[in-house]
Amino acid sequence: MSKKHTYFAYILIVIACFLLYGNTLQNDYSLDDHFVIENNSKTAKGIKGIPEIFASHYIENKNQSYGYRPVTLATFAIEYEFFGANPFISHLINLLLYVATCLVLYLILKRIFREYHWLLPLLTIGLFLIHPIHTEVINNIKSRDELLSFLFALFALRMAIKYTSNKKIRFVAFSLILMLFALMSKLSSLTFLVIIPVTLYFFENLKVRNLIILCLLFLSVFILFRLSSNFLVDSNNKLREFLFYENPLFLSNGNIVTRIPMAFYTVAYYLKLLIWPFPLLFYYGYNHVPIVVWSHLSTWMSVIIVVPLIIYTFSKIKTKRVMIFGFVYFFISVSMFSNLIKPVVGIIGERFSYIPSLGICVVFACLILNLFNKNNTIRDISLKKKPILIVFLSLLFISSTFYIIDRNKDWKNRLTLAQNDINYLSKSVKAHSLLGDYNFKEFKKSKNQSHKTHFLNNAIFHYSESLNIYDKNPEINNNIGVLKYQSGIFNASISYFNEAIDLAKKSGQSNIAISNYYYNLASAYDKLEDFNNSILNFENCLQLDDKNIGAYDKLMKTYFDLKRYEDALKVNIRVLTLYPENDKIILAGQQIAEVLYGKETDYYLNLILEKGLINKNSFGKLKDEIPFK
Repeated sequence: MSKKHTYFAYILIVIACFLLYGNTLQNDYSLDDHFVIENNSKTAKGIKGIPEIFASHYIENKNQSYGYRPVTLATFAIEYEFFGANPFISHLINLLLYVATCLVLYLILKRIFREYHWLLPLLTIGLFLIHPIHTEVINNIKSRDELLSFLFALFALRMAIKYTSNKKIRFVAFSLILMLFALMSKLSSLTFLVIIPVTLYFFENLKVRNLIILCLLFLSVFILFRLSSNFLVDSNNKLREFLFYENPLFLSNGNIVTRIPMAFYTVAYYLKLLIWPFPLLFYYGYNHVPIVVWSHLSTWMSVIIVVPLIIYTFSKIKTKRVMIFGFVYFFISVSMFSNLIKPVVGIIGERFSYIPSLGICVVFACLILNLFNKNNTIRDISLKKKPILIVFLSLLFISSTFYIIDRNKDWKNRLTLAQNDINYLSKSVKAHSLLGDYNFKEFKKSKNQSHKTHFLNNAIFHYSESLNIYDKNPEINNNIGVLKYQSGIFNASISYFNEAIDLAKKSGQSNIAISNYYYNLASAYDKLEDFNNSILNFENCLQLDDKNIGAYDKLMKTYFDLKRYEDALKVNIRVLTLYPENDKIILAGQQIAEVLYGKETDYYLNLILEKGLINKNSFGKLKDEIPFK
């Protein structure tokens, strides 16, 4: 293929990317985007936050902390520095990263398929471009980690190939550095530690000795990544709560034997998604994807599909055929998402099939071109049946294009996405839970009463559906309780709050979360004027979270309304020890003291001065600012 034709192919790739995904630019944030850019304290600092990003977990809050993806978060920090929270820019960057990935990939395919017909790399990149499974990683801004990880891994492969051409050691160094960047974007690229040597084995005739050395070098990169991340970041990960309904395999306590049947099922499921990507869904997980065991028919159907394919593939490695490479690439890249090595959050995810999809595209490119081959080889392609090929590929490309563009519209925001997919996810705990969350948020934002009622009812419905599938979720019970509280149905809300507390204690949920449930329960009792239970549960709340200023405020007000002024003053002093010199707290304390001690106006100030809660310099200032009688 001439340079002129190559440049023409590059232009076609860029045009195709924007044609397929140009309408993503009008979309808002969705799914977990708020974790990385909307509500992320580190990325919101802009460039100044990058040192902290490299010393922190990917997700880090009071309930959970896990992962290490500093390169990805750094791109969000840089983006925020110049553009703020701008979904258009975020989507544009994701699209440009996809364009770059396709261009680099085509460059690699041209090189490794250089001994074959020029249609092979072109058709492979074409099939990759139009595969609908990629819609999630491009539309979901958070999935920039997948885009960056694959892009850096491809650059690493490109540098390794350059080394085989000219034997200059600097390209090995570049490859190792780029691989480190890929791992620091997301661990999805981990399988490239094997894929790169395998690719060189198939197409670059690298000596076995050099391949072994290269494998050891890439292994050292992974070790360096692990050591540096453990050194820079607290190793005590706090995994997200309620992992059971993300994937029940998390409860297997690392027992790999229990995961083997699920691994076969998972690989077969990904094969199905990559061959027939209908319908596409934003979430799979429990109980949409069943947890299979050896006694299930679906397990053995999966074994019948997967095992012979694996045996055939790895028995033919020495042939170095392109189709065999495609299968090898697929099985290696999908292995870390198979639930065999470790359980995967969500069990199955379209984003996890992004990197493996290349292998299936290679296989199908070979199958299509084999229909037009001579002498059973794709080196010599007969185009006598060219019209048939053109018609077939045209129908495939057109149908995929319309499907992708239409799917992009579903990703307009988190609510449109969930509403579109829920019909296919009637058994998914998390899908109903998320749709409940999205309606809850819209309920809180809406100013129109009819709209508020609509979102309220929808939220309760989907939360209830989630509980019908899995009734051990304290958070969902609490959320329904809050919605009942907002509707003025306080007695009903109390039963949900109590259930949330009981389930949270049994599941080992964090004290902060349980404290919030107690706060909600106390507030409901307060509305019913059951002040004894209200006081009891505010105290329960503060026992678990003694920094909850809202609970102190409500407890103090309740005591005051009950004319238990001494108790109110005691609460005031308690909270002032945590938040000294808080003017609102001091003013409240002074008002309580006035009721207790009449016109002894300096009593309260002297009391808190003696206790060391304010300094002498603040004393005069407070006397001037607070209107003492």
